[in-house]
Amino acid sequence: MHKKIVKWLTWLLTIICSIIFLLASLGKFRLEGNMYDNFIRWNYNGLTLICVGIIELIGAILLLIPRFRKYGIVLLISIMLGAVFTHFRNFEELGFPLLPMGLIIILIVVHFLNQKLLTNA
Repeated sequence: MHKKIVKWLTWLLTIICSIIFLLASLGKFRLEGNMYDNFIRWNYNGLTLICVGIIELIGAILLLIPRFRKYGIVLLISIMLGAVFTHFRNFEELGFPLLPMGLIIILIVVHFLNQKLLTNA
């Protein structure tokens, strides 16, 4: 692929993922509402909700810094694997784990595109 296209695609996917995780993290800092109710239903507590929110926020920020992007990807994939496990463990409908699985795939694509950019720099 042409280097400009790879760079453009990397940044586009990175910004989309960062926005998704930023918004998701901000929703976890309120200890009320649907997200809180879901965590309680899944046998997690409010502290777990806040920790997940902090990790998502840190991951979203790290995604935007090319040198640290891989660390953000590792953090966010770890959180998304936990989300997939939680949805399956609690017998959620198939649609619930599809979003974290899709985000995992996008993060893996971002990682490989980022590696391509870093090796060609």
